[in-house]
Amino acid sequence: MKEYYDFEELDKSKEKNSLGCLFWIPGGIFLLAIIVMFVMGLSSTISLKMKEKKCTELVTAKVRVVEDQFDDSKGYTPVFIYRYEEVLHNVRGSAITSDLHYTDGEEVDVYVDPKDPEKIYVPSYTEGKETSVGITIVSGIMLIAAILSIWLWNRKGRKTKKDKYENHDDGEYL
Repeated sequence: MKEYYDFEELDKSKEKNSLGCLFWIPGGIFLLAIIVMFVMGLSSTISLKMKEKKCTELVTAKVRVVEDQFDDSKGYTPVFIYRYEEVLHNVRGSAITSDLHYTDGEEVDVYVDPKDPEKIYVPSYTEGKETSVGITIVSGIMLIAAILSIWLWNRKGRKTKKDKYENHDDGEYL
């Protein structure tokens, strides 16, 4: 069996491997960030769905709009004021928005969790819902793209090595 080495090709492969680390480390960090984003979005979406299921008692709440000042911009947060079992509750909305979606004194339907009346679900309050679903969808697409890229990259690498050994000019393997 004849053995020979192509030292120029070995040098190129070492160069490729060292450069590969430069791309895999940031790529791994990016992939980890996508996974964290996906899990956070998914857990937030599931939490909203659970809240929707737990909050079953319908009450009417009055909205008081609170204006928050952030450096150069204003944000608005609704406070839902409602009475449940003869107790008055004030629950602040979970998201701050730049647009004013409610007016002071507006009445809205609110679903209250009978076991914990401070937990509410407001069907007309969409800010938190849109954000969590959006994060889940975007990060899910990015995660699928990243996994597909890694799979294709690994598949290409295996195929190239296999072809290199099978198409050797004297039919022998190194």
